[in-house]
Amino acid sequence: MTTEHPSQDNLLNEQDWERTLDLFKIEYEQAAQRYENIYKAIWQIFQYMALLSAGILTFGYKATFFPPEIILFISLIPLACWFLAIYIPMNRYGKTTREHLEEIEGKLNDQFSQKYWSITHYTNFYKAKPWWQVSQAVNFLGFLLLATLVFLFFNKFFQWIDFSPQLSPEKNQFEEINKNLDILSKDIYSLIQKVEAKQ
Repeated sequence: MTTEHPSQDNLLNEQDWERTLDLFKIEYEQAAQRYENIYKAIWQIFQYMALLSAGILTFGYKATFFPPEIILFISLIPLACWFLAIYIPMNRYGKTTREHLEEIEGKLNDQFSQKYWSITHYTNFYKAKPWWQVSQAVNFLGFLLLATLVFLFFNKFFQWIDFSPQLSPEKNQFEEINKNLDILSKDIYSLIQKVEAKQ
């Protein structure tokens, strides 16, 4: 009875594929973790910006100095910054990460799917597209938000600059108070002089 020993080339090929599979596993796990962290960060920052906008609206309307349009404009700025500076670039980065995960799944499936198993988690996730996606809703609301900001800015721009009609009554009241104080101080000074002259 003769025993067959694996050739040196087969051993090297098996070792190479084990190392390659380990590298794929590490890359796949890290990419999946990165994909999850991207969208966690997106929505966590959104919560902070939404709280900031709500705080500006809540406390801003209590102030009588600014008109409501300015308060609304300022309160929408944090959400606009989140949409432009956070969501759009990080969502693109998330899509790139998902495509990289699909590529890893494809390479692993090409080598092992016919023998053992197949990985299709992110591939099926991309293929299962609903008719209305979260990204579509966020993009629609984000551009609606930007359009509202542009409308408020250009529609109320000249009214925001010209505060003199709203502030002139208060300014006149302060001027009258200063005049009355000057008159009162002069009367008190003249009264003191008269009292000193009598003494």
